[in-house]
Amino acid sequence: MEYSYYPGCALHSGAKEFDLSTRFVCETLDIKLKDLSGWSCCGAASAHYINHDLSLALPARNLMLASKNGHCMVTSCSLCYNKLKRASKALEEDRKLKEKLKEIAGIDYLFEVKVKNILEVLNEELGVDKIREKRRVSLNNLKIACYYGCLLTRPKEICGFDNHEHPTFMENILGSLGAKTVNWSYKTECCGADLSLPNLEIVLKLTSKIIKMAKEAGADCLVTACPLCQANLELRQEEAGKQFNFEPDFPILYYTELMGISLGSRNALRWIDMHIVDSKRLLKVHGII
Repeated sequence: MEYSYYPGCALHSGAKEFDLSTRFVCETLDIKLKDLSGWSCCGAASAHYINHDLSLALPARNLMLASKNGHCMVTSCSLCYNKLKRASKALEEDRKLKEKLKEIAGIDYLFEVKVKNILEVLNEELGVDKIREKRRVSLNNLKIACYYGCLLTRPKEICGFDNHEHPTFMENILGSLGAKTVNWSYKTECCGADLSLPNLEIVLKLTSKIIKMAKEAGADCLVTACPLCQANLELRQEEAGKQFNFEPDFPILYYTELMGISLGSRNALRWIDMHIVDSKRLLKVHGII
């Protein structure tokens, strides 16, 4: 399987561990990622506040680059996934908009390109049985709250991802590697990351609910596929904990990091060390590292 890989800005900066673990997982599972040459920011989290056409033209340019490769386009970041899917659908449905965006973004031609999240590739095209076959280390019943956030599955008519209310892709994968995933009701709730600067109080309230609900469900940690959610839930813990009375000690990991550990990566501890909230102690207690 070969795909055009769009890493996006976050995975080249604050979420390097997500990019590195994604690449290791895909290489180990014989999923070939061809980096999208000349890719640029998709405008996630900012462009739509400024100009609607620009918010579509930015991802459209990257779709054009992928169309030259003739491959399906994949990304790990849920923000990028959402923006690319929105642009792809808009281009499919509106010929006039397509011509307008081609002019704005300097696109010479643009063919239809399928956009997938790595989670979709792992579940629908590879399958958990093949993932289980590659397991080297069991996750030893580590209790995990899988958190999808609001951008990976919604709006359902655009993303078409698993089940927009009750997705299970991360549960399927991590369960096949020996983890125990908990049932909880906040897996697709918004963490408020976009409001971090304009309204911190709302952010602290939302993040505290998510962390407290995950703990109440019996989880030892939370995993996500969104770099914005990961940073928000990790960075806001100390302040939210003081205000809403909980210990700021809850690890927030990327699902690919746990996959990488289970699949035998020798660099996994380097990814783990990039986090602010320590998870080594938890992983040692479960005999995973």
